Amino acid sequence: MKSARIISVGDEVLSGRIINTNSSYLANELTKIGFSISKHIAIGDSYLSIEDEIDNFLISKDKIVLVTGGLGPTHDDFTKEAVSKKLNLKLELRQEALDLLDNYFDGNQAKSDYKQAYFPVGSILIPNRLGTAEGLIIEHEGKTIVLLVGPPHENQPMMEKYVIPYLKKTIMTNILKKEYLVMGKSESHCEDLLSPLYKKLINVAVNPYGSIGRIKFEIKGLNKYIDEFNQVCFEFEKIMDKFIISDNYDTIEDRVISLLKEKGYLISFAESCTGGMLASMLISISGASNVLSESFITYSESAKEKFLKVNKETIDKYGVVSFEVCEEMVKGLKSLTKADVCVSVSGLAGPTGETDSLKIGDICYSIFVDNLLITEKKNFKGTRDLIRTKASFWILYRIFGLLTYGK
Repeated sequence: MKSARIISVGDEVLSGRIINTNSSYLANELTKIGFSISKHIAIGDSYLSIEDEIDNFLISKDKIVLVTGGLGPTHDDFTKEAVSKKLNLKLELRQEALDLLDNYFDGNQAKSDYKQAYFPVGSILIPNRLGTAEGLIIEHEGKTIVLLVGPPHENQPMMEKYVIPYLKKTIMTNILKKEYLVMGKSESHCEDLLSPLYKKLINVAVNPYGSIGRIKFEIKGLNKYIDEFNQVCFEFEKIMDKFIISDNYDTIEDRVISLLKEKGYLISFAESCTGGMLASMLISISGASNVLSESFITYSESAKEKFLKVNKETIDKYGVVSFEVCEEMVKGLKSLTKADVCVSVSGLAGPTGETDSLKIGDICYSIFVDNLLITEKKNFKGTRDLIRTKASFWILYRIFGLLTYGK
């Protein structure tokens, strides 16, 4: 397996003034195509530090380095210059980069912007359609150096559209890899279920990566062990079965939206304790407008009564976090929106409000789909925000299950 390292350049990264999301994103993208990551390095805006780290890379076993930051027009943007100097490459004016600046600024660019049009001789430009600084790729003595801009909203499209295809084409890997998204079981319960499979592993690895409300399983092996790899994937799928949400990098949000589209369904929400989080999770995915009908944040008792026609007597008798109130909420939502899938949720996220009968983290929810109404209660541990997030992921998981399996 070929190895790679990631270098993040910038005083703001080194000091912690901004969160370095670039490293995790780039590492994930490289891992997907078969690279192992040897190092994550953060350095300040220092010419010498950049040269030193390029030196370290050149004498290492790593085949590729991705460097982010320091490609802009200011006096402390000199990553390109430092790398060029270390590799003894002259900088030359590139017309395509100059044209980009002219188009971006309509010919009104500042004098300092022109430094962004100079690149090392022989380098490959990486177009940046969302900014002024283009990236570049340098092939040097069997190693690949990739320089990207710092802002994630600019470098991620550059990575996906240009860098990944380039690496796939020019740096062949012999790694077999499959990724599964699993929900509905804790990491420890999955460990128990998969224990017999783990005992049989010889040349194939199964690695779990837990996050809030879901677990990613990565199965990897070399091409020469393809039969064993396929057998492990088969057994994994058989064991985890209906707990597998996807095997192609889709998120739970992707899957719910895809299922709603396939069935031609609209979905609506009436959220209390989650405060619109469920709707927001779907809206974050392109295509949500085709399936999301309406969403209401009925946080107060009066809002539940006014918009969803929940009876005050029901609230007084059972409390807002109850099966009875959730069912009246979802029935009112169905009457109001006529959506194919209606979801209501009410709970106690804390940190106050606990009683003998109501614990912090208690969440009630109702889902109405295909003339089936299910109402369930579940307790989630954690801080207020963590409880809300866990509940939202769980409810999406239940929606997925009802749309896929009818239960």
